[in-house]
Amino acid sequence: APATEAQLPTLRFRHGSGEVDDTAEVAAAQARDALRLGDMLFLRSRHAAAQHEYERAFAVAPDDPIVATRLARAAHTAHDDARAVAVLSPLRAAHPDHAPLLALLSASAAATGQSALARETALESIWLNPFDPEPHCALASVAEEPSLAELASAQCGE
Repeated sequence: APATEAQLPTLRFRHGSGEVDDTAEVAAAQARDALRLGDMLFLRSRHAAAQHEYERAFAVAPDDPIVATRLARAAHTAHDDARAVAVLSPLRAAHPDHAPLLALLSASAAATGQSALARETALESIWLNPFDPEPHCALASVAEEPSLAELASAQCGE
């Protein structure tokens, strides 16, 4: 028999900017405000201005993985991958299940030539979220085994 309306799970939608508004999870109000402004600027391709706002948020909440990931994403977009690695590396141990942090760390580590770190964090990120193409792309660029590089490249979509 088909499920009744009472048996179906209730869907909850988030309201806010971007695809998912995870800024509500940031504890510091000042950091949340800077993140939201940074997100608006980033969506309008004002990456340098967005990075400035994310730096302001990071100064208030340096241990928050959401804040750090936003700052690192802006730095990565601006080809400042060394900054992205510097921001994300210290948070990796404290937030081993934060897939966006690991995916971005793998991409930035690959871009800076840190192959071992890129491979390790790409595999961790893929384990947590196999549907994100970014760590597959990073893994494809640093894989030592040709079969692994070919598999990762296929999942990357490039």
